[in-house]
Amino acid sequence: MPAGKTPLKKVTAVPKKKAKVKKQTMEEPVSDVLFQPDLLKRDLVRQTIITILWKKEEVTPATLVIELNKEIGHHFDGDIEQYVKKVMIDLVNWKLMEETPGKKALHYRLAQKLDKREEE
Repeated sequence: MPAGKTPLKKVTAVPKKKAKVKKQTMEEPVSDVLFQPDLLKRDLVRQTIITILWKKEEVTPATLVIELNKEIGHHFDGDIEQYVKKVMIDLVNWKLMEETPGKKALHYRLAQKLDKREEE
């Protein structure tokens, strides 16, 4: 080895770790775990749900799906109900939508709505 040069260190390859697979829980069916929503479709569903809740004040989940199919069903070649479930969970978590208290059947409404005076 010539003077002034350091010897090269031996490099060994480290194997990559395998990605952990999320185990299915009892609450999540396989279809929900594998569902990867299209962001544009999810945003479209979110805006339409908010519009429907704005117009109708409160609706049942079944009525919401029916209204969504009427409004934007032609944009979906797959199952719109998966998008509705995902978006409804997001809206409830973000406190934009809530269950209507005092109803026997499950109804949803907007968590906050502007008064007519505030709109003008």
